[in-house]
Amino acid sequence: MEYIYNKNGELEKHLYEISDTLSLNDKYIKGLFKADNRYIVISTNKDIIVFDSINFIVHKEIIKDGYSSELNYLYDDGEDIWLASCNDFYSFNKNSKEIIYYSNHLKELDINPGRVTYILQDKNNKNIIWLGGIDIGIVKYHKKNGVINQYKSDYLNKDSLINNYINSMIFDNSGNLWVGTNIGLSKFNIKSESFSSYTTADGLSNNFINSIIIDNSGNIWISTNKGLNKFDIEKQEFIYFAKMDGLNGYQFNLNASLLCKNGYIFFGSTNGLIYFKPEDIVNPTKYKEKVVIGDIYIRKEKVAYDGKELVLEYNNNDLIIDYFLPNYQNLNYVTYDYMIEGIDSEWKHIGSRNFLDIKSLESGKYTLKLRARDGHGNLTDETTMNIKVKPPIWKTPIAYIIYTIIIVLVTYYIINYVKILQNLVDQKTIKLNKQLEENKKLSEEIIDKEKIKNNYFVNLSHELRTPINIIVSTVQLINTFTKDKVLSQEKNNEYMSIISKSCDNLLKIIGDIIDSSKIETGEYKINKEDNDIVYLVEETALNMSKFIEKKGISLLIDPDMEEKIISCDSTEIERCIINLLGNAVKFTPEGGEIRVYIKEIKKYIEISVEDTGIGISEEDQDFIFKRFSQVEGTGATRASSSGIGLTLVKSIAELHGGYVRLESELNKGSIFTIGLPNIVEGFIYNE
Repeated sequence: MEYIYNKNGELEKHLYEISDTLSLNDKYIKGLFKADNRYIVISTNKDIIVFDSINFIVHKEIIKDGYSSELNYLYDDGEDIWLASCNDFYSFNKNSKEIIYYSNHLKELDINPGRVTYILQDKNNKNIIWLGGIDIGIVKYHKKNGVINQYKSDYLNKDSLINNYINSMIFDNSGNLWVGTNIGLSKFNIKSESFSSYTTADGLSNNFINSIIIDNSGNIWISTNKGLNKFDIEKQEFIYFAKMDGLNGYQFNLNASLLCKNGYIFFGSTNGLIYFKPEDIVNPTKYKEKVVIGDIYIRKEKVAYDGKELVLEYNNNDLIIDYFLPNYQNLNYVTYDYMIEGIDSEWKHIGSRNFLDIKSLESGKYTLKLRARDGHGNLTDETTMNIKVKPPIWKTPIAYIIYTIIIVLVTYYIINYVKILQNLVDQKTIKLNKQLEENKKLSEEIIDKEKIKNNYFVNLSHELRTPINIIVSTVQLINTFTKDKVLSQEKNNEYMSIISKSCDNLLKIIGDIIDSSKIETGEYKINKEDNDIVYLVEETALNMSKFIEKKGISLLIDPDMEEKIISCDSTEIERCIINLLGNAVKFTPEGGEIRVYIKEIKKYIEISVEDTGIGISEEDQDFIFKRFSQVEGTGATRASSSGIGLTLVKSIAELHGGYVRLESELNKGSIFTIGLPNIVEGFIYNE
């Protein structure tokens, strides 16, 4: 929308050539409005640009104190310019330059002025305008006296406006106001103040109305989210045009329509621009065939129908009726309506479904009516089918007399007996239901815990097997080289170092298991002393720096303070830092980064270990600190780990009176934070 064309379709200028300071390069256009048959008002996401189409001059802002970036609609009646923004509804007099705000008057009547998105001049009275918008219905507004009336949807009144979300409005040649909404089309007879509404059940291709145009013949063209519709004023029926008629797109844009003086109509769709001359469009021929009734089933058994009446027994009254319209060219566009006289008072629209499932018809006579709409919205003639359901013998008049006599004779006895029995049954039922529910919950909990424990021990076995396999393999190598007498002292030292490291890993895993068990039983104790937490964290991280750098990962330590003394168990805190750094290394690929932060947050000292690894999904974060569980599900965060390390970290932090927090997102890394109380010798540091 930065380009300016002349009447011959030739490019004249770019807007930025006229005024570089008002370029549209970094803006998007929200609306285009005409003012004074000379100016084009361009509403963008940042401001209002007024373009003089005669002198090629650009001005910024139509008024000085207007909040121009929130403009919803603009209408020029020749004397005043009426503007609707996201906050206000006001007018601007072009001669006196006076601005008048009407928002307070609207708010007094419970009408939100910021929801006005459409302004339409009345066809017969120049002092009346019609307002429409989001959830306000239609407002009849006198330019001097204010609101005359408001018309809104009332689900209890079928003759009211179909919906309060207004997309477009237009007057036809008879003075009726046509209103397009999100769920259908309404015609408002201004004289009688009554509405007639139309939906897909009446022939519309789709209920989301984007724009409405009246052609020179008085016919109404409606663009929707699925196809273009013509409402023939003379025949009072809809005609639907779709891709099969040559449209290159069937989903249209909101209020993207135009009627030219030469009679051409333009519609903007998501697939380009569509234009045509209405008188050149030939209405499709109405299909003469009626709906044909096909197979009929009663409880999955096919039955014959003689074309006159279908007679059903009282216990065979579940019907499935197949039907079709023998129009094989446009099967995908055919829709059906049905009505059962004796049950329904109006036609029911069932879309393209070509079968009817009728359940449990009561005894009596019914008439099933079927009709179809072809791909252009033309209705076929009705197809009828008579259905009779016989009454059972126990529903005859004689049977009812016998029932009455029996009921009268035993009423007193039954009432008392039933009350006693019902109370006993209710009590027993409540008790059994509660017991069943408790058993079910208990069974589910046991199964879930067993699954979790099984997974835990499988993972723990893998964790233990890794260092054991390394030790066994190394011992085999030593034995082989010793047998061949080719083992050097240097190699021997190297292999022994490998065995020593694997043994340390085994001891660490076993120690973690023992400690986690102690924590669960409440036997685990910590020894808190005053320690420099900054020095403790830095020394622990630096001791692991070579190991981290060998993995091709960079390490950054960034404390907010040089020294901070708090009461903590230095050995356990060191253990937590090693666990978090080891976890970060495991899930951070080569070339990644691990950052360690130390901050003072309110009454806590927070130690954060941040990595740029694979991250942890939201569903896995809920149980990553729980014992007998591991990260699963996403694949990206699954790891061969017993899960003990993070459980210990959480337990140790809580034993200190602190907490652990996890922030993570898949493929973006994780941040594990330990919070320790800012306490020295039993005293809390105040902020």
